[in-house]
Amino acid sequence: MRLDFVLNRIDAVAGKLSLNGPVYTHLNHTNDQYHPDYCGVTMTHMIDIQSDSFPTLQTERLQISALTFDDIKRFYAYRTHPDIARYQGSFPESEEQVEQLIHNQSRVAFGKLNQWFQFAIRLQTEQTLLGDIGLRFVSPFIPQIEIGYSISVEYQRQGYGKESVKAVLDHCFSNLNLQVISAIIDVRNTASQRMLESLGFQRMAFRPHACFLRDEWCDEADYALFADQWQNQQI
Repeated sequence: MRLDFVLNRIDAVAGKLSLNGPVYTHLNHTNDQYHPDYCGVTMTHMIDIQSDSFPTLQTERLQISALTFDDIKRFYAYRTHPDIARYQGSFPESEEQVEQLIHNQSRVAFGKLNQWFQFAIRLQTEQTLLGDIGLRFVSPFIPQIEIGYSISVEYQRQGYGKESVKAVLDHCFSNLNLQVISAIIDVRNTASQRMLESLGFQRMAFRPHACFLRDEWCDEADYALFADQWQNQQI
């Protein structure tokens, strides 16, 4: 992922935070959440993390919480559905990989740099897994994360994506003191773009032929939302 487009805003944030040293906004565009080994540091010096875990979040209809081993079959099923996998940089090749993902996450403190943390989106009434949200801390200098999300096909177009992402944004900006949340969108996924824009994200860059996936070139758009913009929306 490349976020050179946020350089000016990042400089401003860095100035407010009185950070020393260079500010880097060139980020590695990889989707490595299914690989067992990661390297990096924990961002507890940059964000206000009170524990090594992400709390359970509640919305009117949903619960955002840790994935469990009971989620393996359903997670694998919807993540490998053609309508979901089409827009994913990678997807699990087996249920064993999903099990490994959940196992690895349980061993890593929340906030580790360049580590994807996947969280379950469930219906509160019956605890049905209907999707997941991923967060990745992407900068050692700026309180910033990348967000990703997937909603199972049968639960799309019911507002669950927006409801869950909104809850995570509010937690990240209000409780973790993050300054920037970014997202990479396959431009063919117009529904995802509309959802981000409805939450206040701005398209910062368009990258034609950004990646070659499953025998076709894919164009990507980079989106960003800043803490001050989010706070202004809540007034």
